[in-house]
Amino acid sequence: MVEKMTAVWLIILTLIVCAAVPGILIYVTTVPAAKLLAGFQMADAVAHVIAIRQ
Repeated sequence: MVEKMTAVWLIILTLIVCAAVPGILIYVTTVPAAKLLAGFQMADAVAHVIAIRQ
């Protein structure tokens, strides 16, 4: 019985991942990079470090 439940959960998770990946890829490729980076907390720190190194 446990094996059947494990198989069912694996199938459900596979379907969720297969449905989510195209949506994530579409979002990442359509949102401008600057707007995407602005959503991260580390964006300002990374920009500061890059400015120092140049």
